[in-house]
Amino acid sequence: MLGELFATEAIRREMAGIVVYGLCRDTATLAQLPLPIYALGTTPKAAGAQQLPTIQQPIRLEGVEIHPGEIMIGDDDGIVVLTDAELEAALETAEAIQRREGVIRSAIQDGTSLFDQLNFAEHVAGLQAERPSSLVFTVQ
Repeated sequence: MLGELFATEAIRREMAGIVVYGLCRDTATLAQLPLPIYALGTTPKAAGAQQLPTIQQPIRLEGVEIHPGEIMIGDDDGIVVLTDAELEAALETAEAIQRREGVIRSAIQDGTSLFDQLNFAEHVAGLQAERPSSLVFTVQ
């Protein structure tokens, strides 16, 4: 559970962001704070502290184990957990995907069908023949 007071304290402590494996309240105020906050949802109810806090311990969120010192990067689509070593490779891959999707989006805006940019017919034929198949972009 997270509300505006806890988030304001996090800002005072110069935290980079908050991930709550639970719910948030005071969402209008939280949205105005200069702190990224990720939660499973919202609630209007307040909750008291029911357990002693622990810090610098591995945790498990939705089957993902997170260790102290790992990096969590999030956006509106979700959160990824990376080590320092994984971060550089992930950034390079993400940038390549963004470039490729930009080319595809431009082609769609210029009138080319998305399906013409995929191996769609080959993929469907493979599925119909009960062969393993994967859908991929063919535009470079």
